[in-house]
Amino acid sequence: MKLLFENWRRCLKESITEGGPQTRIVQTRKELIDLILMDPNQSISIDGPKGSTKKFGGDAAVELTFDYGEYPMLINPADGMGWDIILMPMNNSKDKSLFPVGHISYREDYPDRFGNDKIILAKHGKYEEESKTLLDSFFSKLKQFNKIEWY
Repeated sequence: MKLLFENWRRCLKESITEGGPQTRIVQTRKELIDLILMDPNQSISIDGPKGSTKKFGGDAAVELTFDYGEYPMLINPADGMGWDIILMPMNNSKDKSLFPVGHISYREDYPDRFGNDKIILAKHGKYEEESKTLLDSFFSKLKQFNKIEWY
C-alpha cells in the first residue's frame, strides 16, 4: 500500500509540475471560441485591470478602459501563455457566463505577435453600443491591430 501511495504522489507531483491535467493547448481561435461556447465559465485571470497601463507590443503604454487578462489554463501556441481576453467595459472578472462577442488580431506585418489574438467577452454575450464604440475607438489608435471583428 505504501508503494502505491508513493507512486500516486510522484505522478501527482509530475502532473502539477508539467502544468497539470487541466492545462491544455488550444490550437486555433475557432477551437477556443467553440470551447468557450460549450463552457463559458472558464477560469480567468485579470492582470490588467481598468485604469492600469499596457503596451500591447507597441512603443507606448496606454491606459486600459477595460479589464484585460487571460484564460490561464487554455494555452495559445502563438506565445505559450494563456489565451488573451478583454472584458467588455461594463463587465468584470466576477461575472459568470462570459461569452465571446468579438476578437482583435495583430496585423500581419507584426509577425512576432501574429496569432496572439485577443478574445472579447461579455456577460451572456450581451453588451451596449457604448461599450462597443469605446473598444473600437481604443484599438483604432493602436497601429499594430486590425479592426475588431464583432460577432
